[in-house]
Amino acid sequence: MSNSPRLDETQKISVDVINLLTWNLGQAAAVCGTSKGTFRTWVREGIMPQPFHGKRYSAADVKRALASFDIQHQKADAYDVWRAERG
Repeated sequence: MSNSPRLDETQKISVDVINLLTWNLGQAAAVCGTSKGTFRTWVREGIMPQPFHGKRYSAADVKRALASFDIQHQKADAYDVWRAERG
């Protein structure tokens, strides 16, 4: 999946941003290692939580969704490996 959340080596995320309770769109996208547009798509698709208080995202909710997203894709990847090994 090309929109898989991965931190780019060139992206730098401030520790101060990580420790905030809420993030704006740009901060949430950066923490997820993606663009604002992709993050908006993930919100529309229900992968990431909806914003609250206008355009703020709960950092805890985004972190939880990101962890769930990674776990689901790791399981899918493990299945793909298993399936490939068995034809």
